[in-house]
Amino acid sequence: VLVVVDGVPGQIGGLSRLSPEDIESISILKDASAAIYGSRAANGVILVTTKRGRKNQAPSVLYNFDIGFSSPTRLPDMADAATFGTIRNEIAYYNNPDGGMNQIYSPQEIQLFTNGSDPLNYPNTNWAEQTLKDVSIQTRHNLNVRGGGEHINYYFSLGSISQDGLYKDGATDYTQYHVRSNIDAQISDRLKIGVSLSGRKEDRQFATQSAGNLFRTIYRAYPTVVGMYPNGLPSTGIENSNPIIMAQSMAGTDKQPTYVFNGILTASYDLPFLEGLSVDGFFSVDEFSKRRKLFSTPYTLYNYNGGTDTYDPVVAGGGPDQQASLDEEHFNESMKVANIKLNFDRSFGGHNIDAFVGYERSETNSHTFGASRIHYPTTQTPELSQGGAAATDSDNYGSS
Repeated sequence: VLVVVDGVPGQIGGLSRLSPEDIESISILKDASAAIYGSRAANGVILVTTKRGRKNQAPSVLYNFDIGFSSPTRLPDMADAATFGTIRNEIAYYNNPDGGMNQIYSPQEIQLFTNGSDPLNYPNTNWAEQTLKDVSIQTRHNLNVRGGGEHINYYFSLGSISQDGLYKDGATDYTQYHVRSNIDAQISDRLKIGVSLSGRKEDRQFATQSAGNLFRTIYRAYPTVVGMYPNGLPSTGIENSNPIIMAQSMAGTDKQPTYVFNGILTASYDLPFLEGLSVDGFFSVDEFSKRRKLFSTPYTLYNYNGGTDTYDPVVAGGGPDQQASLDEEHFNESMKVANIKLNFDRSFGGHNIDAFVGYERSETNSHTFGASRIHYPTTQTPELSQGGAAATDSDNYGSS
């Protein structure tokens, strides 16, 4: 589906992160009515118009604040430690070719899982509960000013969005700031111009592990394995993977800031030598920049040694040799669109003619640059210049 924002087809940034408070109207074009956009309109066209000022209206100021709550839904209910231990005993019993009682857990141990009297040696870990929040908060602020006079109309908007992740003490976070300015001016009886400027900054931060990997680890870990020891130290979980820690910034961060700029200059002029003949057009410039900085840092997990009553450290995460690693990528895209139309709209008696001839030119350029580095001697300097010095410690790439 082709999205057209204020007349610009395929505007960079599109509809997905456009502030709802800035939208005046949305309409759908299908079939013949969308043919003007050519093959790009094969699946239909969504026309979006943003708010503009109103002639001879006193300034109106509007502030909106919204708060929302999100929580995990339809999470599978997993067996507790006592149930898990009982099932393992049954499996061991039926797998014994002699039918013997080669039990893994004794009735006394099953009881210890149940009553929770020895959480160090007989835990009852709900990994989803220890990793995920019950509720996370998202907020939205928006302030706009709208008005106009005899010759100039204006609309200004400023807003922000904040959304927390679903992991406890997690690295995941989203923050957005956006601004818009739409100004229209009647220069003369025949000439009208308009300037539309909008910008958006999106700060996305994730854990170094994907949500798929984190949830896979949550539901592979046994309830009979400690998540966090009673003294607050993290365990090695399963296969040295503890989702409680993997979701936190202790394991590093994946920062993905995005910057979007949209600018449109419009003009229309009624030609004086023929009634009903006019020319109008626009020139738009879009700029998009997305960066990624994935810094994976090593962290320490612990195995409890019952024989010595000590906690043995195990280094996990990071890159090769349990040292920090850095991956950076920059992607830039720009689009310029020029559009001009010659219009004729006039009535002759009972007849009306409404026709136009138009020309549009669009140019898009993009560039990608990426680099990575490993063997960081310290996690305090997450910059490409501070990684390992060997030729094999770095990798670079790019495309246009």
